[in-house]
Amino acid sequence: MSPTIMVIKIYKYAERVSKEIAMIIALSLDLDVGFFDKPEMLGEPLVTLKLLHYEGKISDPARGIYGCGAHSDFGLINLLATDDVADLQVSPNNVFCVHEPEIQRYASGPDSYHGQEMRK
Repeated sequence: MSPTIMVIKIYKYAERVSKEIAMIIALSLDLDVGFFDKPEMLGEPLVTLKLLHYEGKISDPARGIYGCGAHSDFGLINLLATDDVADLQVSPNNVFCVHEPEIQRYASGPDSYHGQEMRK
């Protein structure tokens, strides 16, 4: 399978999973199951798929080591597939914090930016 076809398959799968999660969120908020599927919500989503690979190294372009710089994710949900390399950093209130050790799941609640972390 070509890399392009594989990326398209991953994209379509992630989009389907995202829509299913949006339905679950709607139901949990006592909304209609299709609430987020309206054009003004997620019916015509602005979808960005980034394929990033974190090697556990700090970015050093002078040495040819490129990592994803500090950024904020946006939207209703973000799907993050990880391996055993723990490189996710959480930045509550726009204050960058130290490296988070092996977050396995991150669930954000309606009253808490930090959510609940389940560590290994």
